[in-house]
Amino acid sequence: MKKILSFLLIMMLLLSAFSYTALAEEPGQGEVILFDIEEESVAELMEEAEEEPFIPESVEKAIFGKDDRVRIYDTSRFPYSAIAYMEVQGECGDSWTGSGFMVGKDRLLTAAHCLVCTKHGKWAKGITFYFGYKTHKNYLYRYNDRWTAWAGNVFSNKNYTTNGDFGCIKLSKNVGDVTGWLGSRWALTDSTVASTYCYYAGYRDGVLRYDSGLPWVLSSEHIAFTMDTQPGNSGGPIFDANYYAVGIIIAHNDQYNIGYRLTTNVETKLDNLK
Repeated sequence: MKKILSFLLIMMLLLSAFSYTALAEEPGQGEVILFDIEEESVAELMEEAEEEPFIPESVEKAIFGKDDRVRIYDTSRFPYSAIAYMEVQGECGDSWTGSGFMVGKDRLLTAAHCLVCTKHGKWAKGITFYFGYKTHKNYLYRYNDRWTAWAGNVFSNKNYTTNGDFGCIKLSKNVGDVTGWLGSRWALTDSTVASTYCYYAGYRDGVLRYDSGLPWVLSSEHIAFTMDTQPGNSGGPIFDANYYAVGIIIAHNDQYNIGYRLTTNVETKLDNLK
């Protein structure tokens, strides 16, 4: 019974993670490509690497507040400028919203389930990315051009699993030159993850909030945390005080929230996008 309840709670997050609404602009068209994460070995997930963050000269750096859930009003300040509010249109005709974050000039990470309609199991065909979002008329940057995405092996037969719940997106323009991007800490050891004080940020109905605190390790792919998240935060970054991302917000159960770790498998798929 408890397993069933946990599964239902996870699905409730996913099903309510998106606000199904008409899109304000014609979204940028793209293609989602599936791959099987099982092809990577656990040994390959444990090679640590780093890629540095980038803050444009025109973007101010934010000062973090106290350890409480905080609404971000100045969304154009870094690192918030690098977090995307995503309005997604599915192949099925439905639309929804999610979060994502820049990790390079033209590279963005999100949750794989942000790229699929949870009602019909149909993939996204159009996305508008807002950075520094306040309203549809007030934002730092809007991207609605071409994109290509890799998605982890989720929603087979519409059955959700946290395994492989990451999405890698390549944009056709160097959006990061305007928004900046978070650094990436790939394949951290379990002990490093557990000792890294993190920030958990994402959009819900166009409002950006974050919370902060220590995570703990669930597996080679997943971390857990009890800091607050909301439906819609899925795809948002988990990052440290030096603006290095260590994970992606993906789901929750009746005991804790769940993040997908930045494994070298994620790094490889992100780098290989054309």
